[in-house]
Amino acid sequence: MSLPEPNEPSEPSEASPLPDPVPLYGPGYKRDPYPLYARMREAGPIHRVLFPSGVTAWLVTGHEAAQKTLADPRLGKNHDRGNERWRERASIMPEPQHSQLQVHLLHQDPPKHTTMRRLVTDAFAPRRVEGMRARFQEMADALVDAMPADAATGSSEPSGSSGPSGLGGPAQGRHLRAARPRPVRAALRGGPTRHPR
Repeated sequence: MSLPEPNEPSEPSEASPLPDPVPLYGPGYKRDPYPLYARMREAGPIHRVLFPSGVTAWLVTGHEAAQKTLADPRLGKNHDRGNERWRERASIMPEPQHSQLQVHLLHQDPPKHTTMRRLVTDAFAPRRVEGMRARFQEMADALVDAMPADAATGSSEPSGSSGPSGLGGPAQGRHLRAARPRPVRAALRGGPTRHPR
């Protein structure tokens, strides 16, 4: 099923009131959504939002409001609770694949969510995760080292590097590691990132 593309939303200026619903798409949103998120948090804890598919939903910001929302039995995360029209528009792929991919923890409500959460709680306890930190870092470093230098910088243009380091072999690995901008390496190693969370 194909849906018509929604009109590109105009980007709300910081002085203008937020639109209702707030569009969560468009060039400005895709480039950097964090200023919009900050405005939404400042304006209040609950906002009606519009996704590119045309689906409207409620976005809850702030820890306290999110806790209350997630604990409210009148509300749910499971896509089966939506009506047929909503499910049709919320699908990101054809059935049965879409429904099969919606059975993860984040799309479940109690009691299924509770059962699934118990299964992963022990595996991801802080002490166990800390014990895996060195291996995760090793894996992340290997993935970053395997990336083309241009991917790490976000550039769509070739890096322009030439010579032996661009031909492959051991020198290439050193070239790629050296080409990584420090913010990328810091973010991948758990350091400061560009966007506040």
